[in-house]
Parts: sequence; structure tokens; C-alpha cells
Amino acid sequence: MEITALTYRESCLDILKFYSDSTQQLDFASRVYYDDYEAEFACWWFDDLAFEQLPNPTGLIKQSFSVAEIAVLQKFTEKFDGLDQKLGDVDRTMNELLKNSDWLQLTQAASEAVDEIEALAT
Repeated sequence: MEITALTYRESCLDILKFYSDSTQQLDFASRVYYDDYEAEFACWWFDDLAFEQLPNPTGLIKQSFSVAEIAVLQKFTEKFDGLDQKLGDVDRTMNELLKNSDWLQLTQAASEAVDEIEALAT
């Protein structure tokens, strides 16, 4: 795997781990202010990491992940997309977001995705 693909992979997994960890999210929010944390976090996944191209990945996604791992990422991406739509365009503090049942479902889905990808990588 090329260094660019390896770096991209690590970035994706770091963000998934971040989504799964409320302590990290609170720590981040104590240092960085956003009007709408969920919208920013969705931008990281769909725009910055380009997971909007699933289920037909190209470029770095194909270079960085196996077919089985891409299937896990697709499942998470679909869950995130659905929850993003349910959460809507509402400004929330990080504390408010962490109390939202839809966001809690997302954190659980991220945790499951991390576990599945780590299991596939071993």
C-alpha cells in the first residue's frame, strides 16, 4: 500500500474511532467551537473523506481498504446518511448532540465498524 493510501486509511479509521468515542468528542468540543457539530462531522465523512462515492468507490478508498472493509464502510455510511437526515439542520452543542438518541446510534455504528475492520485486518 502506498504511503498516501496508508495515510488516508489511518485518517478514516481515526475519524471512525472519534465518532465512536464521546470522551474524544467532548474534548474536541472544548477546544474547537462549531455552531452545528453534527453537520461538521458529516462533512468530514462525506466531503473530506469522499465516502459519498460509496457503493462505487474509486481512488484512495479502493487503494486503502479491502472489498470486505469497504462493505463495512458502506454499511456505516448508509447508517450515517440516514441518521444525518433524521438529525436535520439543527444547531446543537456537543453535550446536546451526545444526548440525542440518533447520534448515540451513530456512535454505536462507528464502534461496530471499527471492531469489524480491525477483525478483518488481523
